[in-house]
Amino acid sequence: WRPGYHEVPVEVQKQSFRRMCSLAVEAGLPVIVHDREAHEDCLAILAEFPGLRGAMHAFSGDAALARRCLDLGLHVSVAGPVTYPNAAGLREALAEVPLERLLVETDAPFLPPQPWRGRPNRPAYVVETARRLAEVKGVALAELATAVRRGAHELFGVPAQGAAAGGRPS
Repeated sequence: WRPGYHEVPVEVQKQSFRRMCSLAVEAGLPVIVHDREAHEDCLAILAEFPGLRGAMHAFSGDAALARRCLDLGLHVSVAGPVTYPNAAGLREALAEVPLERLLVETDAPFLPPQPWRGRPNRPAYVVETARRLAEVKGVALAELATAVRRGAHELFGVPAQGAAAGGRPS
């Protein structure tokens, strides 16, 4: 137990999570899931809502967890820890995630990429996370950016304009 982690009883958290998922399905909106030390409970609840769209925020799991998230139709969102020297397991997991199911995030002011580890994260640093993720995937940064943009547009139901039409990225 850590201070702050269980200030709300677990059963109340599960009930609230189910309600959030239900509302998302009703509204046709994606959920953004911050799963912290609750993988089994979280995935079990998500499985109760077939067709639910969403993303696993600041994913930090292994390849088995990534596969389970993908099987539920979720996207995997990556923050700065993918750049950390001790994150080989995370990089192995992300290597298996299809490009179109990846998202890149800052989680600012938390989880900065390696060059700024220990300092507050900033949105401008997300390019370092993306560069490392592109290396993991064995693709050029531009290819990763295009795939992530396309996946984000699909997940959030935003029409792909600009970049897809040859104009400025949207």
